[in-house]
Amino acid sequence: MMPADLKKRRIQLGLSQAKLAALIGTTSTTVYRWETGRSPISEPIAKLIAMLMSHTWGHRPVR
Repeated sequence: MMPADLKKRRIQLGLSQAKLAALIGTTSTTVYRWETGRSPISEPIAKLIAMLMSHTWGHRPVR
């Protein structure tokens, strides 16, 4: 998963960095670092995020 892909999909789903972080058990700082390419996204985390983001959330943003 590329940093830009993560950010694009997160925004499409209406998730803030803080909300995504809470959903996967990390911090918003870590999500920021992934999205800017400052920290690599490990394979297990990339898979978790991909599974999470494949969910449509009922076509509504998650709040």
